[in-house]
Amino acid sequence: MPSDAERSPRPRFTVVVEPVGDGAWQLNVRERPASWTVAFAADEIEQRAIDRITLDTGLRPDEFDVEIDAPPPLFLERRAERRDLN
Repeated sequence: MPSDAERSPRPRFTVVVEPVGDGAWQLNVRERPASWTVAFAADEIEQRAIDRITLDTGLRPDEFDVEIDAPPPLFLERRAERRDLN
């Protein structure tokens, strides 16, 4: 884990991913409780989160970092999709 001196001085947002149906996820920005959006494909989660944070904060996408906190099955699903493409 990086020390405080090594961490980026940029704002960092954690996006919690919660399944809400077959192929749909609600994305909640932990640091901004009223900030949320929905993704309908696993591969659009990160971009949808970035767009929501940009709209809510006025920051440009290159001015902040995003950490995606998703349930393990989502990562397994995305990995399986990538294998199918190769």
